[in-house]
Amino acid sequence: MKKEAIWLCLWLAGATGLAGCAHKPAYNEMDANRASRNQNQNQASEGGQPAAPAASETPPPATDAAQATPTPTFKNPTFLDSSNSGIKDLPSYPNAYRISVQIGPIQGVNTMSLGLTTSDSMDKVAAFYDQVAKEHKWTVVSKVIDPEFSEWTLKKGETQDAKVQVKKDPPRPGLTIVMVRSEKMDVPK
Repeated sequence: MKKEAIWLCLWLAGATGLAGCAHKPAYNEMDANRASRNQNQNQASEGGQPAAPAASETPPPATDAAQATPTPTFKNPTFLDSSNSGIKDLPSYPNAYRISVQIGPIQGVNTMSLGLTTSDSMDKVAAFYDQVAKEHKWTVVSKVIDPEFSEWTLKKGETQDAKVQVKKDPPRPGLTIVMVRSEKMDVPK
């Protein structure tokens, strides 16, 4: 009886293992163009045309106010230096390496952000950006100079803004510099 129980257990384990090893398609055997089992429910069963939305799903008609509000169109910012993908009137610190770049419109404002890193001292970096503000005729709205953190908020006229932040980055040696430059976009009339 004991032998029969062991054989029964071994047979069940083998049968279960074989069932688990049944053929499963590999990625190269799958047909990406075949319709899936869970197709979009808004799609009609014939012809692949989308079904009309239910009455409760019909969007409300556009109002005159929504149609009258122009949206700004993105174009490269005037401050973009295409020769080095930098900022014309806010140069990168000379002894720094670029670690990030972002550019694009944010709420009607052309914006560019540059991230840099340097092993130079806060004093050297602060002296450089004080000089940059003077040379490029920025109005310094606010300025903080500290051994661990420095920041300049800059302005030119009503449409041009910039901010430079320099801070120690404890996981890494050296300083991280983040420069953000923006200008209001033209809104078509």
